[in-house]
Amino acid sequence: LAHTDKAVRDKGFVNLKVWMKKHPELERLDYMKLWKGLYFGMWMSDKRPVQQELAVNMALLINDIPAEKQAMWLDTFWETMQEAWEKLDTHRMSKYMLFARIVVAEAFQVCRLRGWPQELLRGFAETFTRSTSAARSGPNIHSIGLLLQFTRIFWEELQPQLDACKDAPEGFMELLGPFCDLAERSYSDALVRSIHQHMLRKVPAQLAPAVGARLAAAAAGGRVPQRNLQALQETAAFLGAEAAPAAADAEAPARGKKRKVVSKKGKAKSGAAGDAQTGGGDTSDGLVLPPLQLPEAALAVDGGEGSRKVRKVKRVGRPKAKAAKATAAAAATSGPSNKERKRKKTQDLKKARTARFRRGGR
Repeated sequence: LAHTDKAVRDKGFVNLKVWMKKHPELERLDYMKLWKGLYFGMWMSDKRPVQQELAVNMALLINDIPAEKQAMWLDTFWETMQEAWEKLDTHRMSKYMLFARIVVAEAFQVCRLRGWPQELLRGFAETFTRSTSAARSGPNIHSIGLLLQFTRIFWEELQPQLDACKDAPEGFMELLGPFCDLAERSYSDALVRSIHQHMLRKVPAQLAPAVGARLAAAAAGGRVPQRNLQALQETAAFLGAEAAPAAADAEAPARGKKRKVVSKKGKAKSGAAGDAQTGGGDTSDGLVLPPLQLPEAALAVDGGEGSRKVRKVKRVGRPKAKAAKATAAAAATSGPSNKERKRKKTQDLKKARTARFRRGGR
């Protein structure tokens, strides 16, 4: 699997798939050994198409794992990546980020195809809990790079699977539970900011009430450190404010459809006003971040009340044209400069040497 020749790696990969189907009794230690070999197989692959093909083939191995061990397979993958993430250099970071994205996407697809089983969701939640435990234990305990990558790709890879379902699956909050705990107790400001921005504030409208209620209860419980309390309160208020219109739209009667068609202009105006207030974000797929609060000095407009007028300061001095004419006139009235004298003297000496050489040659 870790051979330098691609043909040898491909042959080893085919043999691995056959071997895994014949041995469904493999345990956790066996899966750890397999992921270590697959990790170095990705290490030896070069060029983007080759890396992408290999990552897809590795991600599809979850379909060859018995259903009751798929959560363990993903758990061993996550543990292998966490152990090796700090050892990656900048040249190989991008392909392992792609590798993690493809494996997570395939895991979510398996969940949807199996009907979002409770035991599989619970196994994934336990994996995320173990992965985030180091980030909650203290500052600089473990690298948070892999967790940051996961927070960015979570909804990007999960949303297509949720769109294929009519309603959010039961027990789905278990997947978000470890990251809600991490937003409450993490020591890393960057990780907390990424969780709020890329995960909690982008939940679908149907999940917003449950997530907002959990965050509000945690903020009111008094167990959240002061460094994370403000962000938690703001996200809870944001989800609560955005969940109210969604609930009102869901409870609207079916007979109101004709009125909506008649009042298209009014709807367009209200939508434009809402976009102006929320920064033009689209909330059809998920909730978006509120607009940034700029300081008052940056919002002041020239000419308005309380604004700061900027005065243009003109340069003191003569224009360029007048300065050029004055320089030319001064050069015409004065004699040659020192540089011109030296240059002329050097040219005269060269002419004299040339003349002496010619006379001596004759």
